[in-house]
Amino acid sequence: MGPRHAIQHLSDAAIGGRPACLTTSLNDLSRSIVSTNMAQGHSVIHPRMVGPRQIALVLSLPCLIAGIPGAQIAAAAPAQLLNKTVVVSWSRDVTEKGADGHVINIRRNDTREIYVSTAGRLFVRIYAQVNRTQRRRDLAPGDDSTPAGPQDAHFEGKRLLLTSGHQSGASRLAIDFDPGFTSCTPSFTYGKEGGAPIVWKGVDGATYEVISNTVISSSCEIKDGNLFAGR
Repeated sequence: MGPRHAIQHLSDAAIGGRPACLTTSLNDLSRSIVSTNMAQGHSVIHPRMVGPRQIALVLSLPCLIAGIPGAQIAAAAPAQLLNKTVVVSWSRDVTEKGADGHVINIRRNDTREIYVSTAGRLFVRIYAQVNRTQRRRDLAPGDDSTPAGPQDAHFEGKRLLLTSGHQSGASRLAIDFDPGFTSCTPSFTYGKEGGAPIVWKGVDGATYEVISNTVISSSCEIKDGNLFAGR
């Protein structure tokens, strides 16, 4: 079962009901992730080790279905964000295993630039960097497929959700805005498919099994206009 089929299957199964998640609140999260199993590919994060903006969690894959096309009807873009670009950057420490079984530890830097057009359409630019290796990809509305897996971006009220499907599992970036849409806060979740480890394509194009994936810093800002123009 491929990533798009697997995620869409879970989406269809959950429509009309609440997805079965491992946790439902920050208190539940704190209780549930105190002990995890690295051997099975879980991110190991004690809730007291990081702040709210730096939490990286492993949830069951149905928790991420809100970001997959067909899961629900997306809300219109807030008027305050029209013709603006939301920029989210984050760094994470990743331990991953290659196809040859070799385990490596890397520092990965990611950026998402999301331009909200005057018509409320979302254009996404993806940056990723590990050491000197860099990757960039642009996604226009409706362009929801990449070599790394299916992609989606949409609003749910004041929250902007970006979901990425991997070869196995999925990840989601959620961006929350203050009432005046002058500031934003990112959060990150990672979901497994049927208990299988997360498997993704690295920045170098190779396939890796994720052993641990911990966000160590993040930032979010809102800028006027289209940052894509001329770049």
